[in-house]
Amino acid sequence: MMKKVIAILFYNILLFVAVLVTICFVMVFIPDSSKHGVSLASRFLDYVMILVLFDFGYSLVTGFPIWDTVLSAGVKSLLLVSGGLLLVVLVASVTVIAQINWPENKFVMLWAFLIRKVSAVPILIWATVLIFLSFTFLSVVPVYQDISGFNLTSMLAVALPLLALASGDNILGDTCNRMFNRLQELNNSLFIRALEARGFQTRFHILRNMVPEVLSILSSRISYLITGMIVVEFIFNWQGLGWMIWRAIIAEGEKDYALVLACSACIVLFVILLNITRDISLKLSNPHLYLN
Repeated sequence: MMKKVIAILFYNILLFVAVLVTICFVMVFIPDSSKHGVSLASRFLDYVMILVLFDFGYSLVTGFPIWDTVLSAGVKSLLLVSGGLLLVVLVASVTVIAQINWPENKFVMLWAFLIRKVSAVPILIWATVLIFLSFTFLSVVPVYQDISGFNLTSMLAVALPLLALASGDNILGDTCNRMFNRLQELNNSLFIRALEARGFQTRFHILRNMVPEVLSILSSRISYLITGMIVVEFIFNWQGLGWMIWRAIIAEGEKDYALVLACSACIVLFVILLNITRDISLKLSNPHLYLN
């Protein structure tokens, strides 16, 4: 077991380093008037050295130490993504359980159909429509700065970004489909049928096998969530990591590449940690994976 965990950690550390080096390479090609006359190789080495020496300094965007800026923005992004994931899991779980228990109910069938169709809409369109409806019917523009106290504006500034992130890019629809298929497989498996025939409770065994499956589903859609997070943060002025990257890149004059690297490192680290959690939980829940 320990060898498997070490192998997973080693692989993901290599992946983390490779992604950061790739980001440094891509940043070389971002137009920057302040880097006129500097070779691409020199720019690439400068960005790599920032990562190696961990010398990020102060942000050109905020004027504060970069890691203070990234910590503040990272908490906002983590809350946004975690809230979106939780909303996806809750809605998908309710939908799938209703489909399993009442497969012929017309309301349940209609609800499942709408969930799958509505989630196919891109997150960008969802965020734009939600903020437009809020302004049109409630005369409220729900942006992050308006979160203060318990009032309608604050609730909309929290709820609408979460709803936009969870509802688009087919994240919710794909989660429902895969959870439904996996739950049907478990219910029809010989092991679960044998337990039911002997009068044992099967909920624990089903839940134990569903948790890693949910983690696997969510980790497979994490790229869509990260992309959606950047879009949602931009539209709702949610000052997280994606918003900071956007501000650093579009800034006039010298670009804040150190801030881009720090924010990118935090995003990649979040994805890597989710993948590690998924891999370890899959191996713990299914001992047969040790043989592969």
